[in-house]
Amino acid sequence: MLEAKVTEAWNSSSSLRANDYYAGFMAWKQHILRGNGLGNLDSIKNYMDYRRIMYSPQITGLTGVSNGIMAILAMGGILATLIYIIPTFLASLVSRKMAGFAILSFILFCTTAIYFSYLYILILSFFCYLFL
Repeated sequence: MLEAKVTEAWNSSSSLRANDYYAGFMAWKQHILRGNGLGNLDSIKNYMDYRRIMYSPQITGLTGVSNGIMAILAMGGILATLIYIIPTFLASLVSRKMAGFAILSFILFCTTAIYFSYLYILILSFFCYLFL
């Protein structure tokens, strides 16, 4: 099962995720501080593998972004990313249990597309509340 996930094929899960990190980083390099505009996924799509764009009508879901950190960096730059990182850091200062939860939420933020979900924004607000 692991071999099926980590293959050299361009449409495998690991290749698509690696391409998402690459495309997000290249889009972020255009405007490092303020990003390309919140919700502007076209800036990331410009750097995606051309086969993802070409085959997306036949295979749905290949043009989406699968990680939060690069999506926020590309769309909002460093300033928007601080909105996500600062509450996570502050929660890790509260207690050891909260530090574990904060680290877990940061790992989820970096590896999944939960950055605009209401639940994740609520968790970040909870982190700020705990620190205060």
